[in-house]
Amino acid sequence: MIRRNFFTGFFIFVFSWSNFLSAGPTQLTFTYQVTVTNETGSPEGGVAIRLTGYYSVWEYQSDLGYYEWELRSATNEGSTNASGYVSLVASADISEYYPEDYRVEHMLIEMIDPDYSVLSSQNTQSYFTNAAGSFVVVFDLDRDLLNDNIEWQLANKFKPVLHSHSLELEKQQGLHNMDLIINSYGTLKVILTGNSQTAYNNSTPPIHVIDTYGNWDTYAAGEISIISILDISDSQRYLSAPVGQRPLYFHCYKEGGYYYLQYWYFFTMNDIQDQTNYDIYHEGDWEHVSIKIEKNGENFVPKYVNFYQHAGGHTINANNCWWSSTSATTYISLRQGYDENHTHLHIWIAANSHASYNRYEKVYRIHKNIPVFGDEDYIDRVNYGFPLQMPDPYFVYDYLENLGEVKTTSYIKIHNIIWFSHTQALGNSKDWLSFRGFIGGQWFAPACPFGEWCGAQPAPLMPSYNKSASESHE
Repeated sequence: MIRRNFFTGFFIFVFSWSNFLSAGPTQLTFTYQVTVTNETGSPEGGVAIRLTGYYSVWEYQSDLGYYEWELRSATNEGSTNASGYVSLVASADISEYYPEDYRVEHMLIEMIDPDYSVLSSQNTQSYFTNAAGSFVVVFDLDRDLLNDNIEWQLANKFKPVLHSHSLELEKQQGLHNMDLIINSYGTLKVILTGNSQTAYNNSTPPIHVIDTYGNWDTYAAGEISIISILDISDSQRYLSAPVGQRPLYFHCYKEGGYYYLQYWYFFTMNDIQDQTNYDIYHEGDWEHVSIKIEKNGENFVPKYVNFYQHAGGHTINANNCWWSSTSATTYISLRQGYDENHTHLHIWIAANSHASYNRYEKVYRIHKNIPVFGDEDYIDRVNYGFPLQMPDPYFVYDYLENLGEVKTTSYIKIHNIIWFSHTQALGNSKDWLSFRGFIGGQWFAPACPFGEWCGAQPAPLMPSYNKSASESHE
């Protein structure tokens, strides 16, 4: 190291010996004691923490030709033990520096574990070399600040029974799998609505598409006029995913002291042609129910259930809904009214339209002289079933799958012409949840003058895009 003081002869010997006698330690050590608890106040073990200590040294800057303070850092990482505690030590070698030639700047701790989110923290920065701090964290793969274990606990506790219509009238064979649709049975199309021209058509659809000029993409919003469609292969119409690959999707979040649990199910076709005088159908149909839940002591108790249909839906008190002791496809143990021995919701789904109903609820009806349906009535067909009916028809699922969360960016202007907002899947969320287009490319209704692209009776948008970014989940 080059010193910043220069002397000759005896003075050099005296100064050097004096500094040798007063030389400091060879290591600069930063120490942080960290405690981590979860949202219930219990210690959380196995959480990764990083310590960074910052210090400056007086160094000759050869490119500048003079001495200057140079910022450096020392880091160390570790994980909390079963008591939620870890002591981190980061060291820097300062053996070549005299005490006046280095100084402590500050140090900080960070929670760096990808499996957790920080709810709150205290004393995470210090201007000393020994300090203590803490984090309150939540196990949170989907980044919604709700413990994922609670999400799965609720999803399993209330997982429903999905009743179908009579076997001979329901064209839809069962629930389908969006991963299979995207990876094997889908084609992404971007349609310019001004002239119905297909601007993009790819048999292996990506989640995000933008042209070479930056003029449109599958997340487009605002000034550009396009339709983005994930067209389902005609071979998959009405079909179920193979046995063992049929998911029932769920989405759980917390808001205003309540927990909200949605069950989403996906069908490849919605076809009521034989119930009207017209060809009315569309590919793709997301439908769901939503349960509002409060925590009562150690129990999670449902308060209300929203059954979604064609134009909104109905809110039903949980005590007026029908529940069973298991999620088995049977009427055995079915009863009206919730208790802790009957936690599995029953849902009755209309034939070929997939609207969802509480048992014995009045069905959806459109009266005559509605433009889409012409001079006829349309009435959902719902089979509320009887215990002696053999066989009882159901939409069967093989497993639950967490949809996760998405976030929407602010608008970005590209080439000073077009504004976009983008949706991004968070954490371990399904990437395709951020798709803003329609799922299903075949639409028809008599009010549609231009055929399938005019937008009459389109397939529903993705669950994450059925609301604006500023609205509540529900």
